[in-house]
Amino acid sequence: MRGQVLRFLGSGGCATATDALLYAAFVHGRLAPPIANIASYSISAVVAFLLHRHWTFASAGGPAGRQAVRFALLVLFGMTVSTAVVWTLTPLFGPFIAKIGAIGITVTLNFCISRWLVFAPRRLPLEDRIFAQVRR
Repeated sequence: MRGQVLRFLGSGGCATATDALLYAAFVHGRLAPPIANIASYSISAVVAFLLHRHWTFASAGGPAGRQAVRFALLVLFGMTVSTAVVWTLTPLFGPFIAKIGAIGITVTLNFCISRWLVFAPRRLPLEDRIFAQVRR
């Protein structure tokens, strides 16, 4: 699991850097912080999915469609949390500190949901698990 956490942080770091850079560009371009957050988070989600699927959780052989749907739901949930944080904290601390707070909150949430729901190894049916135990 330690290696997986480190790969998650590396992949997530790339996706987060994409998110942060796009967010800064959008805010600098006069886009409202919540809208900038939605746009940057959405684009970085594609980067995150590809890196997590092929490297972090090494599940490229699994059902991509099912993983993509679960990941999209995770992204919608994470984006909602992130945007709520940005919207709430921007008037108090400015758009960039608000974004840092949003990133901090969503990292742990994203790892747990990705590991246990989105890219979880496919479970064998009960009879196959029992037979595997008997063979040992």
